[in-house]
Amino acid sequence: MPSLPASTLYLSLRVRLVHSNPSVAARIRCT
Repeated sequence: MPSLPASTLYLSLRVRLVHSNPSVAARIRCT
């Protein structure tokens, strides 16, 4: 696997979460 910065990895995980669960996405945006 390519070594990615922690921030990039977190962003990609968050994007995946947003696409799979809109309610969680709204909660993340609030924080």
